[in-house]
Amino acid sequence: MRINLSVFFLCFIILVNKAKTEKFILEITDANYSKLITDNKSNKVILLLFYESSCLKCKRVEAFFNEIINISEEMHLSNVIFAKLNGFTYNKLAELHGVTDFPVVKFIWSKYKIESTYNGLINREAIINYLAR
Repeated sequence: MRINLSVFFLCFIILVNKAKTEKFILEITDANYSKLITDNKSNKVILLLFYESSCLKCKRVEAFFNEIINISEEMHLSNVIFAKLNGFTYNKLAELHGVTDFPVVKFIWSKYKIESTYNGLINREAIINYLAR
């Protein structure tokens, strides 16, 4: 019984540590848009994916985002927030950024009112190279 309890606590500690370091794509909604995009005065750049939930290409781009997030620390990308916005559900927010088709990737640096649309092949390597500039 004592061994099983030790194994349980070891697994619990591993899961807690994993949860602390696990990164994710932040979902932008009407409720958090102003705080994260408009009023954001941090020095972080937001890599924002505009997507539509039934779009297969959008799902591939989201997978690229997840791959990049997993290696973001070793690439020194701690100043990048990875986010996504469902442009179909929140079409008014997408239109504010001139987005009508999906997927679209934008780089937003709210502190300096800078917004740039990524124009190029949307894959893992291309996005990593763009971020490395």
